[in-house]
Amino acid sequence: CGCSSTSGYRSTTGESCGISNDTVATKEAVANYYRELLKREPEAGGVEYWMGTGLSLERVKQGIIASYEYGIKKQITDLYRSLLNREPEASGLSYWYNKISIDKWTIDQVKNGIMVSSEYINRQNATSITVLSPNGGENYVVGSSYEIRWNAMNFPVNSTIYLELRPDNFNIGSSVRKITSV
Repeated sequence: CGCSSTSGYRSTTGESCGISNDTVATKEAVANYYRELLKREPEAGGVEYWMGTGLSLERVKQGIIASYEYGIKKQITDLYRSLLNREPEASGLSYWYNKISIDKWTIDQVKNGIMVSSEYINRQNATSITVLSPNGGENYVVGSSYEIRWNAMNFPVNSTIYLELRPDNFNIGSSVRKITSV
């Protein structure tokens, strides 16, 4: 098409060589994909690489999602969600990603690393109940029976768990029912 790196994103004959005639907006859209999907600023040349492919913005997004970096960062994010019950902060995501991409750790080594962190250990020592089913948003009918499953952590043996039933607005009275012993 007559495109060259010195002519920007237009050929010497005026035709478009990138994914859009509006290269500033498109560059920003690609940079935003880095921020949104990879949780980082694009590296030098990264946006230009994608701009030079001639792909649509949707194809660029699909390419980033198919990347090694995205896949690993998604696995790390899933570990944070399941083990720490939160999203990873940028520095933590970068740290663990570098452990895999530079130090050649496996995802299981990252999992073990998170599991020996003080944050994870402190969460395990906290007394808590996690309702597994139902998981919220259910409609209950007065007089009906429901099965509720949960995980109870660090409760002394023979502890009693109570279920509090409240009306939707949480302002009018409540009742507490003993449901089981742990």
